[in-house]
Parts: sequence; C-alpha cells; structure tokens
Amino acid sequence: MSAPNTNIEKQEKRHSGSLIGIAVVVVFALILLAALLGWTFYSGQEASLAGIE
Repeated sequence: MSAPNTNIEKQEKRHSGSLIGIAVVVVFALILLAALLGWTFYSGQEASLAGIE
C-alpha cells in the first residue's frame, strides 16, 4: 500500500542526488554500449578473428 500523502515534488528534491547519479550511470552505460557495438562492427570482418586465412 502506498502512503496517503505522497508529495512528488518534495521527494524529488530529497532524492535529487540519487536521481542525478542514476542518470549519470545510465548515460555512461549507453556510451560503453555504443563503444562496444562500434568496436564489434569495426573488427567484425577481420580474417584473424574469423579463423579465415
């Protein structure tokens, strides 16, 4: 059950540091994912990785 008097604005103010931290971590994870995908596509056609000589 939820609290009867929930004040969203007050809760956002109290947890702003945590919310900013979560946003920073999500952005960092997306950057790492983009880098991984870029590296994978860049090196995907190399013969040495595919076992083709």
